[in-house]
Amino acid sequence: MKEKKEKIEKPHICIDCHKETNDFYKVATNRGDVCKCVDCYELWIIRSSRFNLTSPKSGSSDIPRSTSPSKSIWGDNDLGY
Repeated sequence: MKEKKEKIEKPHICIDCHKETNDFYKVATNRGDVCKCVDCYELWIIRSSRFNLTSPKSGSSDIPRSTSPSKSIWGDNDLGY
């Protein structure tokens, strides 16, 4: 029986820094999978989680809401409600 040849992985090119790497993550996009090196992927995760932490979610209980339609939480309403 023939022995199988060992697969040789070619280095992939990072979509962000355009460097060749064997240590990468595949990221799914609308156009297919792209490869990001470990450093670029980790920076991307850190930046996206930082953005999610600083932007308020819609319907979040952390956002102050007015209980009375005639007054806003910051004083009299100029819109005439």
